[in-house]
Amino acid sequence: MLTEDFVMNDDYILLQQVTEDHGVTARTLGYMTGLATSSVYKYLGGTATIPSVIWRALYERTRDQRILQLLTGELPIVVVDLADEPSDTPAVLADLIEQCKFGCEIEQHILKILADGEINKKDRREIEEYRTKLPESLRRQYQLFDRINRKFQDSVK
Repeated sequence: MLTEDFVMNDDYILLQQVTEDHGVTARTLGYMTGLATSSVYKYLGGTATIPSVIWRALYERTRDQRILQLLTGELPIVVVDLADEPSDTPAVLADLIEQCKFGCEIEQHILKILADGEINKKDRREIEEYRTKLPESLRRQYQLFDRINRKFQDSVK
């Protein structure tokens, strides 16, 4: 098959957006993957199929949920990434608890917005902000759950 026979999809647009949003240069992405910068430019330009090593490296660097969305499509799935877990100090745990409380308050607010059946421009902005922040909120909730679980397991040994 010749290069001109390739039917390219729009994955390169997502690649452009994620790299721009997170300040990842083609050179950096090439370094992270061991690929030539010229190859990365082909992926960014949509002239070559993007290999999985690019998506893996970019996800490891950015933790951008859009990359997971690319892989899962509309499949309802939540991936909780614990790669940069905070310590177990009382201050950190208290902060996690506060963040979880704040997440619950936001969810209650969004449910009130949806309850009246009318969504105006302000409501849309608030819902979109909630959707953007939800993955981080879930990660914090799971971090707290994980800490509690580990403390419990340690206490029963």
